[in-house]
Amino acid sequence: MIMRTHLCSLLLLLTAFAPAWTAEPAASWQPVLIELRDGAQQRGSQLKGLFDGALAPQFDGQPLDRTTLRRMRNLSASMRPSGPAIELANGDFLPCEVLQYLAADDQPAALRVLPTFSQGLTDSVLLVRLDWIRRIVDQPRPPSEGSSHLLLKDGRKLAYRSFHWMATGVRVLTEGAGGEVIEVPFSQIAELELGDLRIETVLHDSRRALAVGDPAVARLTTTDGARLTFPSQQMERVAIEPPGRRVEIYFRSAIQPSWSLNPLYLDPEVVAACSFHAPTEIPLSVLPASDVRQRLGLRAWDWQRDRNVTGGLLASGRASSELGLGMHSHTEVDFLLPPGARSLQCRVGIDRIAEAAGCAECEVLSGSEPRSLWKSGFLQGGQQPAETGPLPVEGETLVTLRTGFGHDNRPEGAAPLDLGDHVDWIDPIVVVQLEMTPAERLALAAPELAGWLLAPEDADRVQARQTWDAKSERWLTRLQIDHGDDSLPVRFTRRLQVGLANAFFRVQARRLDSPNWHMIRLDVDGQRQTTTMNGDLETDAVAMVHRKMTAVMDERVWLLSEYAGKEVEATLIFEPKKPGPATVIIAEAAFVPLVAHLPPSEKPITPDVPLTSLKPQAMKISEDLPRHFLHYLGLDRPIALKAGQMTDGSPLKIRGFAFDTGIGLPNGLELTYELDPKWRRFVAIGGLAYGWNEIGYEILLDGEPHWRSTDPTHFGRNTPCTQLIAPIPPGHKTMTVRLYGGKSSGGLAHAGFMRE
Repeated sequence: MIMRTHLCSLLLLLTAFAPAWTAEPAASWQPVLIELRDGAQQRGSQLKGLFDGALAPQFDGQPLDRTTLRRMRNLSASMRPSGPAIELANGDFLPCEVLQYLAADDQPAALRVLPTFSQGLTDSVLLVRLDWIRRIVDQPRPPSEGSSHLLLKDGRKLAYRSFHWMATGVRVLTEGAGGEVIEVPFSQIAELELGDLRIETVLHDSRRALAVGDPAVARLTTTDGARLTFPSQQMERVAIEPPGRRVEIYFRSAIQPSWSLNPLYLDPEVVAACSFHAPTEIPLSVLPASDVRQRLGLRAWDWQRDRNVTGGLLASGRASSELGLGMHSHTEVDFLLPPGARSLQCRVGIDRIAEAAGCAECEVLSGSEPRSLWKSGFLQGGQQPAETGPLPVEGETLVTLRTGFGHDNRPEGAAPLDLGDHVDWIDPIVVVQLEMTPAERLALAAPELAGWLLAPEDADRVQARQTWDAKSERWLTRLQIDHGDDSLPVRFTRRLQVGLANAFFRVQARRLDSPNWHMIRLDVDGQRQTTTMNGDLETDAVAMVHRKMTAVMDERVWLLSEYAGKEVEATLIFEPKKPGPATVIIAEAAFVPLVAHLPPSEKPITPDVPLTSLKPQAMKISEDLPRHFLHYLGLDRPIALKAGQMTDGSPLKIRGFAFDTGIGLPNGLELTYELDPKWRRFVAIGGLAYGWNEIGYEILLDGEPHWRSTDPTHFGRNTPCTQLIAPIPPGHKTMTVRLYGGKSSGGLAHAGFMRE
């Protein structure tokens, strides 16, 4: 159980269970180095509160201003990455075991992974978004820019032209005229390169921080090499009570990188380093490299992102960093610059590992027709790194870092050839000007409202941020709204083309520590819409939690079925109950498919043999139904099975959507069909068609129970329809379909049988 710790509960626990209490880590590393934004450095032994956005950090008992902090590092900790791992688009590195590919209608496709770096937890499974994954590796590998390829653990390297995820692996179609389809389990992948980076994804962390007014983006490295990026203020100290061990509590920091669909609980004791950059400062090491050129010296050394060429910490003279680039002469790397790039600066020097050896010349160039911006002169081992100062790159799309041989006219005593020419580009930072539209800013500050536009006249009255919700154990959108003395409502609008893929609109919300609260309603083209529960959403719902009345989430669903095929303007309206400010927590505000689990075409499966083309072998009404039940469902009148109709002759509508093929099925009616030996699946669109009570679907083969609906098991007023698929093993003669549950009717739209 995870909970926000309050003073009273802490005192009670300390009193009752003091001997078994696991105290809050004070991050008592020895020694600790902190570097401020002005370049000043301090050493100490105790750092508190840095990884809790709600606390004021302290360093050796003195207040530490987060806005002045550039980085901290545990000088006694190692940061060498380990594998297997996933490399993310923003430069993050996640040591983990890939367990499963997941695709769902209500969230982005993701990989379910088990982190293998130290978190202090053994069961913290993460969901990693597919659109953020750059590469999957079995061990740390040099950067591999550009072409998509798959390297297997048996040594085979496959270039592919087509790629698909499977539940436990991947399927690729290899290049060439005789392309081969190959399926590879995750456990056999040595390297899976997914292609070029999108700069928009790289900039997401900075845009996200800027949208909520966060002064910095945090980039954290753990003792076993994990790299994690997140807004510096989006951290929450939580207490974790392991299952079955009620008297033992651990403190962790809940963070959520942009690529994760769920939070990660971090033990501050495993943090080896953490840097803090303004949202307008982009590390060059996370930007895509468009080309690499190398000339061989005595030995080939691969260039590296965020480590030196040997895989260790970037360190030259007194300067060191977990951010930057490691190169050996002669290497040139072209990096793509983001839109709005203004300047680039860094420190460049021979890595400490070379000691007094090493002599190289470095240069920074810009443009596709290279123009020199800065030359280092001779860099030698044992010297302090050179500083480039701010280099202008405005209007440029490309910058080149050149690590060259220091052969010609080298200083006396310098090592010969390229011995020790390990060059570190330390903290290369691109300063950018980020521009966002109001819609983009809202989507980043309030992900649940992505796609909506705040009315211009309301923009100054709404502040959006993320807040930790202990009950759901995730970050949610918090809207702080000033309704003024006139109780003015706030409106969010969006245009959409309504269809099966988005005709089900669901909102979950509650108030937060505010005496004022909201009624939330939906208008479509200016017409007020009714929810499936009739009333609008009220954010003042409460329940008894720990002997205290506490605000809880209220949920409402609006069906837009009648607008299918039309482009409409939807307006989400927050109406206060009284004047003044009010705060609301939004857990969901999503247009989701009216029919879940549709194929990629977003259209229902078309059966080979429609159910309406067949005559039932038997039609039976349950003898256990009371008379009023029969009358309510129309089962006391003649039953007609006609395409596009309920059994009483009314139109077939499932969750308000009219289907012209298929039939209605009241609970209590059983339909039995003779099976053809070639039929292998029964398919249909199922869901609540009439009534208020939940129903489920059941199939019998030869009179014996065979299959029941799952995900969901029951269909109610707030449940979308779903694409039903029931397998039919060979050897059966008849199939019976019926409902179970309450006094309601379901539908069997697009119903029928699929052949082998």
